[in-house]
Amino acid sequence: MEVAFRAISLCLSFYFFRNSKYFDLELLKLLLKLLLSHAEFIKSNLEFSVRITSNHYLSDLLGLFFIGVLFPEFKKSRTWTDFALKELLVEMDKQVYADGANWEASTSYHALVTEIYLYAFLLAKENQIKIEDKYWNKLEKMFLFTRAYLKPDATAPLIGDCDNGRVILWQKRPATDQAYLLAIAATFFQDERFKILSQASQESLWLFGYFGWETLTSLPITEVPSSSSFPDTGIYLLRDKDLYLIADCGDIGIKGRGSHAHNDLLSFELFYRDRTFFVDPGSYIYTADPTSRNMFRSTSYHNSVMIDEQEINEIYPGQLFSLGSQAKPKVNQWKTTADFDFLEAQHDGYLRLSQGVIHKRQFLFNKITACWLITDLFEGSGEHLFSFFFNFDENLQVELIDNTSVIITDEENNLSLALVAIERKGMLAKIVERYVSKGYGEKTKSWAIVYNLRASAPEKRRFLIAPCGREDLSGIDILIEQIPDWKI
Repeated sequence: MEVAFRAISLCLSFYFFRNSKYFDLELLKLLLKLLLSHAEFIKSNLEFSVRITSNHYLSDLLGLFFIGVLFPEFKKSRTWTDFALKELLVEMDKQVYADGANWEASTSYHALVTEIYLYAFLLAKENQIKIEDKYWNKLEKMFLFTRAYLKPDATAPLIGDCDNGRVILWQKRPATDQAYLLAIAATFFQDERFKILSQASQESLWLFGYFGWETLTSLPITEVPSSSSFPDTGIYLLRDKDLYLIADCGDIGIKGRGSHAHNDLLSFELFYRDRTFFVDPGSYIYTADPTSRNMFRSTSYHNSVMIDEQEINEIYPGQLFSLGSQAKPKVNQWKTTADFDFLEAQHDGYLRLSQGVIHKRQFLFNKITACWLITDLFEGSGEHLFSFFFNFDENLQVELIDNTSVIITDEENNLSLALVAIERKGMLAKIVERYVSKGYGEKTKSWAIVYNLRASAPEKRRFLIAPCGREDLSGIDILIEQIPDWKI
């Protein structure tokens, strides 16, 4: 993968510097030797397995495709080109779902794979290499999926793993900044659906030059997208203007391999007004720190529920890039209207307990009152310890009131998290330390609230998230009383 990306950079370097007076014959010979050795190495060390392929194999193919197309003088160039393109399209059928999402259960790796196919298809188009329309349509869907999950501030939630991977680093960006992809899509497809910022990204300028800038500036800025669903990958967006909730109801990806997935089933991230409040904490690091690696992908680091202190899917010792695939998700209902969104999903990961339990979660988003009701239902038998986790973004003040309500505050806005009054009995709450990672190798301190309940299944608990500060907690009780009147 690294060799392939370096080969692509070498190809681009040749394009930019080939007319320089310092680019002499000796340097050209050196470059050609480098590219030839890179291509031979990639072809001899393809990261392919009948059992599993991923973004690594796609990267290998892209490097081979670049060398084969741009340097046809090599004897094997045509062979490399034909092989790489054929395999890229085979893998697109396999690795990209019909709804446009990548199968690795990670928004960051989705962005990387989108880049891979973007550059492959652009290179093919510039060199009159035919690609079927169905693959161009799927590439467009990949961009539409990115457009859908970007938050109102144009940043991306870091669901699943993140290693800050990019094909070409035109400009250094934080991992949460994926809006540059949409500037490229808006320019290339000449489609206003992808234009969310007034300015062109550096990437779109490098790729399309003045024509790209002119095209992009002529397009109007689109409104924030409405609620949407991506059932193949299990991602659901409940949103209205500057209110946003993304729910993860998908499996661990790659047909149960789960190399970049986390234990985030039925978890969510919530953005209110101008910032994220409830967060997916990211992934932080891989092999350099196995303990932190497993902590960041654990159930407790996601806004979901743990039963009897067991992970939703098993985390195996020493296996840092796999999860057990015990939990099978199922979406029971999805409905979106002008006034509300409703989502109900479940998983059976805890059926493996001696007294099995199915966790069912409902999200009800009231767009009129800007409130979210989260209902957790546990179907099964036996006494269990239910632990409800709510993880907050960095730089927020978190205060626990009367062991039931939580006030989350930033400089301008307040949100409250409160249990429905008749279901507060037996719940023990505490604030715990957490970390949030906004990029590979980065982490900052944050907080979470944990509610613990020892009870017998079947059981039900409801939480209301609403705009309410400490000075007016009675307001959230009024909203709770109105819940039966919410029409679904």
